[in-house]
Amino acid sequence: MSLILGVKEGEVIYLNDEKLVVLYIKGMASIRVKVLGKEYEITDLEATEVYPGVLVSCGLPTRTSTQVSGLLPRLVLDAPSSITILRKTLYEKARAGKKGVHTH
Repeated sequence: MSLILGVKEGEVIYLNDEKLVVLYIKGMASIRVKVLGKEYEITDLEATEVYPGVLVSCGLPTRTSTQVSGLLPRLVLDAPSSITILRKTLYEKARAGKKGVHTH
């Protein structure tokens, strides 16, 4: 199953309980991330396995309502349904047991 997320530098996405941190963005087709202590250069040319079973690549940017004058690059995450992928805020809500967060 694929998930496409617009990202910015410093953003944290959880793959199960492991952090994927967006370190920096170079243009719209190259994003450097860190997972499990290892850094990866993610591009639009190929998918890279950054976590067991999780392939990541860059997607075409999209305009957002919060950044009307610019474009956010996107990460395309392809993972089996057994892996939970959440932005930091949703992960923290799920860990706190708050309602409205479904992980599967």
